[in-house]
Amino acid sequence: SAGVAACASAGSGSATDPILGGSRQVAVRAILASRQAKALATNVVSAVAPVPVTAGMRSSEPRRVVVAPPRPSRNRPDVDAVAAALVDSLRQRIDAHPHYIVVAADSVRDALRESRTINGVSQRLKADVIVSVSLVPVKDSVVRLITLHDLTSPQGMDRRVIVSPVAASDPTAGIGALMPQ
Repeated sequence: SAGVAACASAGSGSATDPILGGSRQVAVRAILASRQAKALATNVVSAVAPVPVTAGMRSSEPRRVVVAPPRPSRNRPDVDAVAAALVDSLRQRIDAHPHYIVVAADSVRDALRESRTINGVSQRLKADVIVSVSLVPVKDSVVRLITLHDLTSPQGMDRRVIVSPVAASDPTAGIGALMPQ
């Protein structure tokens, strides 16, 4: 930082050689940009680093996952069929993974009748993860909003949102790429 400041003051312009002064400014800008990029990369890596297992987390047991369908559409009943296909596909793919147990659809439906809040559903179903699905119809396509609420992760690391537009005729396109490996 001191070297950058010295270089910056030296490169602030040279009355005797405007070309050299300009090249110093370019060099200073490159150094600062490089340092900013490294800091940004460090922040991104630390944000996506694996979360350590804390006392409240159950590391050896399979995690209970609730896949919550969206509310029925009043104006677009065709979207309800798309939502049902997407929710079924998510449930099957998550349930196939040995680290997860998917809560039965009828239990989810009953819990959602009583409460549509994260806390209400998690308390009723003892969920570790809640996957909520929203669909936004756009002409002949649908924008999928799949939100994962990891109730065992620290605040700030507990929510992920996946947004993907797909053709309305194939709402489950690309779901395999979103599932845990």
